[in-house]
Amino acid sequence: MVNRNLSRWAVVSCGLAIVALLAVQPSLSAAPKSDGEKPAVAGKSEKKSTAKRRTANKPVTSSERRPRMPAHFNKVVNEQQRGKVLTLLKDYEPRIAAKRAELKALVGQRDKAVFSVLTPEQQERVEAYRAESNAKRAATLAANREGKKKAATAKSKPGKPAKRDKSSK
Repeated sequence: MVNRNLSRWAVVSCGLAIVALLAVQPSLSAAPKSDGEKPAVAGKSEKKSTAKRRTANKPVTSSERRPRMPAHFNKVVNEQQRGKVLTLLKDYEPRIAAKRAELKALVGQRDKAVFSVLTPEQQERVEAYRAESNAKRAATLAANREGKKKAATAKSKPGKPAKRDKSSK
């Protein structure tokens, strides 16, 4: 049993070492591209980071956001088709946003009408249930954030591997 666990640990640690080396080592396949393009610089991303495109803590609006290609389209379209698809997506975005706002207003009206059917006592109970649910959700989100912080600090500390949760099996 100890030998199996040790060999598993060795395989996992070797795999992690290989991944780390691949991430750190410069790309060996940075050959010049066709049409006189420059080769990719090792360690530099060809895409600009979103942090450079917008100021700190400023939310990105739908007009600033570049539309995303539908699932699996990047695998099959050429550059001309990509341009057409992105243009279509950008053209439809304002109409879709307007319909979403309309739908949100309609759902709000429906919820008010349904809520008005209840007696005042039932309305109070529903509000209490909602408050309880919101408190549970907030506590869960806070616990998840705290768990992610702990996991991030545990990853940065060298030493023994983190214990696996037996309840997830």
